[in-house]
Amino acid sequence: MDNSIQLSVLMTVYNAELYLNEAVESILNQSYSDFEFIIINDGSTDSSLSILKNYAQLDKRIKLITRENKGIVASRNELLYMASGKYIAIMDSDDISHPQRLQKQLAFLSKNEEYYIVGCQDLLIDPEGLAIKTINNKYQHEEVDAANLRFDEFQTLNAYMTITKELLNIGGYRNKVIYAEDRDVFLRMAEVGKVSVFPEVLYSYRQHYTNICVEKRVEIKQSVQTVVQDAYKRRGLTFVRDKDDSCEQDVVIKDQFRAWAWWSLEAGNTRTALKYTRKLLMRTPFSLSSWQLLLCVMRGY
Repeated sequence: MDNSIQLSVLMTVYNAELYLNEAVESILNQSYSDFEFIIINDGSTDSSLSILKNYAQLDKRIKLITRENKGIVASRNELLYMASGKYIAIMDSDDISHPQRLQKQLAFLSKNEEYYIVGCQDLLIDPEGLAIKTINNKYQHEEVDAANLRFDEFQTLNAYMTITKELLNIGGYRNKVIYAEDRDVFLRMAEVGKVSVFPEVLYSYRQHYTNICVEKRVEIKQSVQTVVQDAYKRRGLTFVRDKDDSCEQDVVIKDQFRAWAWWSLEAGNTRTALKYTRKLLMRTPFSLSSWQLLLCVMRGY
């Protein structure tokens, strides 16, 4: 580990050409600029590699590795062992880090040595970048850990910074929980140190019409249950398996539109709410609930 480098930013990329420029530039333009930015092109078949090569030529902080596809967990572990910094920050290739994200998370960990990992509030955004709602509203160690143990879907800690050696000490990322690796890290870190969420929106988490969280619902639920069950076992607690089978039902795009419209409306993002209510009505023109939703949006509640 290079002691002269405080921070390593890690990002895996697979076919992210649509949003990659925005993601990369959100890191390069951070208020805290003294970091290395290690990126693995994980076998992309679109123009992602070309985009990344251009940035690597322009900014010496970028270290670019390209190879065949191995998946998110293998890539994360590869990046972890390459990191030179005392701290690492995780970045996804279709999201946006707000300008002071790295500065504020690094300051928090530097000043609070009992904390091993810190996330932040996320702003859910749609594919075009419109605001949906803010998530991750639990901040203190006990409430963050409890939310992770009870399958809280709005405690999604993907934009975090952690101490490199502590993540290595717990064994890095586990292959058995490929769709819940971040929750797994937070739960295991909570058993050796404290975990936290910075109480400010520092990250925009992009949602898609058909992304892995929808297409792999059953697999994700199984991974999350495995992660939580393992945590209960390590802590000597009794785990009761979630019997809700709603995630096994097919999700169609109208369900996403309806959810995003309601979430946006409740958060006061009426422009986004109207956008998805209109999209919903185009698909369900004879649905009373869809017209009731439109009425609520027009009224602003």
